[in-house]
Amino acid sequence: MATEDALLFIDANKYLDLYRVAEGKPILDYLVEQASHVFVTQRVVDEVKRQKIKAAATFLGGLGEMKLQQGFSVPDHLFGNTEQQTKSITKKQKEIHAKIGEVNNEVKKLTMNIMEKVSQSTDEVSMALGPIFEKAIPHSALELQKAQERRERGMPPGKRSNPIGDELHWEQILGQLAGRQKPQKLWIITKDNDYGTMFAGKGFLNQSLYEELVSVSSGAEAFLFDDIANGIKDYVSVTGVTAHKEPTTAQIKKFNGASNRLPPLDWFTTDGNAAVIQEMIRFRQAALAASNANAYFLDAAQGGGGSLVVSGPPPSICDPEPSAEP
Repeated sequence: MATEDALLFIDANKYLDLYRVAEGKPILDYLVEQASHVFVTQRVVDEVKRQKIKAAATFLGGLGEMKLQQGFSVPDHLFGNTEQQTKSITKKQKEIHAKIGEVNNEVKKLTMNIMEKVSQSTDEVSMALGPIFEKAIPHSALELQKAQERRERGMPPGKRSNPIGDELHWEQILGQLAGRQKPQKLWIITKDNDYGTMFAGKGFLNQSLYEELVSVSSGAEAFLFDDIANGIKDYVSVTGVTAHKEPTTAQIKKFNGASNRLPPLDWFTTDGNAAVIQEMIRFRQAALAASNANAYFLDAAQGGGGSLVVSGPPPSICDPEPSAEP
């Protein structure tokens, strides 16, 4: 199909994940390869610029420091005349501590250098996203008015308590699709559940949004994804556009696993309010449990064993990555 009959939209939160997850280069390369096909609003670009320094800081701050887990004293009074051995071991301990200090200093310099680059948009992620962001579409006065009215009515997407964002994206999407002759296909890649619901790995657009979509483009189809790689993969498959940089299944799985464990950036703007943070943890835990339940029922329906695992609170970004499978 012609790409003129398709629209690929990626929400700001997914771009920001690229600043918060290690080993994201295969995903970034795959995204950049499709730069000419991505529809981006100026509001998305502004949001990424506003939040990316915070996103980078939370990730880099989670690297912590390397430490010698356990030191010890050599009990020379128990082992007889071992003074030379004692001195040798003590010397090696000091050398190890010194080397660890050198590594920590190098890591600190590296992170400060990265932060400086992110703040000036000269880091690898910002520069790679440049070709996408430079063609951002500004909103019209009418689209802004409609977005404001949408928020006041409590219509999705977006929340009345937040600044206008998703409401404006949606109005611009409708504006792009309205008046086109052929039925349109819309891809939305976001982790925001205001657009719809993920069930057993498949996304379902909110009904009211779907009704609005078909009202401006009769027969339109919508495809909702919560990860960049699989969303683009589906777009490429349906439209037939060229793609040479598709990441491997293992690379996608690793990136998505790390991305799904990330807390929302809003967690870092709660001023340490424990009650708010705990509420967010409960919400995230419920979402993860629901996701596991969906996978369990799908597995059972397909004749599998259906082992159900309910996750605990999501790990922080400081938690180590799980070891790779053999």
